[in-house]
Amino acid sequence: MTTQQIQQLIEQGAYPGATGHSKLVQTHISWVILDEAVAYKIKKPVKFSFLDFSTLERRQFFCERELTLNRRLAPKMYLGVCPVYEKAGKYAIDMPNDGEIADYALHMHRMDENRQMNLLLRQGLVTMTHMKQIAAVIARFHQEVRLPHPSFEAESLWEDFADIKSISAAADNLWGEKAVALIDRTLEEVRLFIDRHAKRLVARAREGFWVDGHGDLHSRNIFLLDQPIVFDCLEFSDHLRHIDALNEIAFLCMDLDYHNQSALASTFLNAYLPLMPCLETREDAAIFHFFKLYRANVRWKVATLELAQAPAGPQRESWLAEAEQYRRLFQRYGLGGALGR
Repeated sequence: MTTQQIQQLIEQGAYPGATGHSKLVQTHISWVILDEAVAYKIKKPVKFSFLDFSTLERRQFFCERELTLNRRLAPKMYLGVCPVYEKAGKYAIDMPNDGEIADYALHMHRMDENRQMNLLLRQGLVTMTHMKQIAAVIARFHQEVRLPHPSFEAESLWEDFADIKSISAAADNLWGEKAVALIDRTLEEVRLFIDRHAKRLVARAREGFWVDGHGDLHSRNIFLLDQPIVFDCLEFSDHLRHIDALNEIAFLCMDLDYHNQSALASTFLNAYLPLMPCLETREDAAIFHFFKLYRANVRWKVATLELAQAPAGPQRESWLAEAEQYRRLFQRYGLGGALGR
């Protein structure tokens, strides 16, 4: 589908729960229709180095996969997968019109976006109590989804990190040669770090520290209600979701650093680690720092990909500021950071 077709669908109210009061939100990989009580997420027909939604069959598969995985942490939010029908150029979600299936939509209960954690962080409304609640939810989840025999090689981790090279051309265009040099120098440091700590990284997998996790654990994917709701689990790659628990929680801690809330990150760690002990040695501490660098890498890459699709306007300026902040965090964690440990 295209953005124009999605807009047409919204204007016609062609989906269950339509009220005429809806809005469209986009990322680099999906469209999300938000109505008063419902939300529908439709995957864009895109293909990147880390995902492939280019065919109808793949989008159906990953919609169903997303439903199953997200019900682990947010069962009341994720409701089902619905076909999107097309007839004579008109589209409708889960409303058969004798047309053909053109796509699939993930049907969700709409939550109160005002309680989205990233927004509350900007308002200074996230408390130590919130962090302890999140720690309890994630630690319990990680205990339930431990991987008994994970498949892991240090070289695979290097390849994941090195995918940052895929944005070199865009980085050069946005920030100039210094950004490309930053990527190249950091990759040299990371290559040495992974080689130096490969034995411990492999040992951690064998010692039960790996989980079938959320995969995208940052504040934008958490609602702070009476109890935290963690949503939007990464569905498109088991490889990127089957990870060291330190890798998972490093994402949230990096995100808190992004919001200049290191005290909240410390509170989260102090509450999480007694429930899910996975940081045992000084070497583990260095590995945790590396994982924060890796997560800054991921967010910088995603923000840059969003920029590549964004038209001129306020949204593009917002994404540019976000990408620049992740670039700075990437530099802070890497060059001059703790990779030499």
